[in-house]
Amino acid sequence: MEIQIDQDKITEAMNQTASKAIEDALKGYGVQSAIAAVVTKEVAEGAIAEAIRQAVKQMDTEKLTQRLAEELQRHTTRAVVNVLQEGMLQAICKLRGIGDYGEADKKMRAMLRIELFQDLHKP
Repeated sequence: MEIQIDQDKITEAMNQTASKAIEDALKGYGVQSAIAAVVTKEVAEGAIAEAIRQAVKQMDTEKLTQRLAEELQRHTTRAVVNVLQEGMLQAICKLRGIGDYGEADKKMRAMLRIELFQDLHKP
């Protein structure tokens, strides 16, 4: 009796066994944690971090600072104007006897606000 060895079948069986072993190994928590650590390190220290460093180097900090100062000044001015307008409205309402809570008083306040400040809010 002669035993024949089919090399292709042996290779296929070994590949399937190796593939299954690798697949099972990669499903483990320890392996997944190690992969996550490597990926995290690459993100933090690798190509993405380098791209961020290059972008920061190209940024014009003088222009950015100037633009931020302009925006801060614009918003601060708007806030101060709103506070002053509200103070003026309160004073005029008190002089005219317009209360804070009644429905009729709220309508009168709204009309007075429009009358006093309508031109200031146009672009």
